[in-house]
Amino acid sequence: MRPAMHRRRTELARIVSLLAFGLTACSNASSPTDAGPPTRDCDASDCPSRPTDSGALDASTTPPACRASDPSLPLAGIPEEVLVLRHTSSPCSTRETELLVQNTSASPLILDRVETSSATFLLEPLELPVTLLPGSTMPVGVRLSEEARGEQTGALRLSGPGGCSELPLRGIAADEAMLTLNRQALDFGVVEAGTTSETRDIVVLAQHAGDATSPTVDGVSASPESFQIVSAPSIPFALGSCAPVTVSVSFDAPETTGPVTGDLLLELARDGFAVFVAVPLRATVE
Repeated sequence: MRPAMHRRRTELARIVSLLAFGLTACSNASSPTDAGPPTRDCDASDCPSRPTDSGALDASTTPPACRASDPSLPLAGIPEEVLVLRHTSSPCSTRETELLVQNTSASPLILDRVETSSATFLLEPLELPVTLLPGSTMPVGVRLSEEARGEQTGALRLSGPGGCSELPLRGIAADEAMLTLNRQALDFGVVEAGTTSETRDIVVLAQHAGDATSPTVDGVSASPESFQIVSAPSIPFALGSCAPVTVSVSFDAPETTGPVTGDLLLELARDGFAVFVAVPLRATVE
């Protein structure tokens, strides 16, 4: 990446407060694997309180944290820290954020409980128990409650017969929309060396007041060159409020094996400012 481009991207945090619109992104992801066999019954002494039918914890109960004595499950979150947004004045504020939970071990893994550490974070319904095959992922939808205000922190707690793990959550609920990008990585998974992956879609959604001037996207690019943009709207294009825009990307696997990371870059123009925001891209070449 050009040094000048990198410097401009690092200025994003300082420019955030000057812009009056919000931006989130999400990607299509693999579906949960088939549910595994029945798992153990547990009692109140070693299990968190059960979720409500809506997928959220009852506000009057808080499940215990994963204890030091609990074996840690081989799980990873994509991204490592989830940023959940809710703009109280935005007509598209109810959109949930998707976290991918990945089994990083070489063996199947059963999950029979998925909960949050606080009623501030709500979960979309899940069918449990579920069996994650080695390297596979399970999408978990997270959103902020209507009562949330300001910055919130918490954890996604996942447990099964093998132990318990927590993945960090961070949320922002603001009365005024702001420029931000959910750091949801687009993961192509394992791609054979010298081949091209299937095309994957990234959906970009702007959140701003309906009477505000829509931000303009002046450029869309992917780096390194192994990641290729297959289709995108003609440049320049405006991001209308709550009007999703789709960018399709593929991955040309090199002959060298191993992990490959990159970024999908969007250059935004608004009120005289030019800001680069990015969606992380990743793949593994075998």
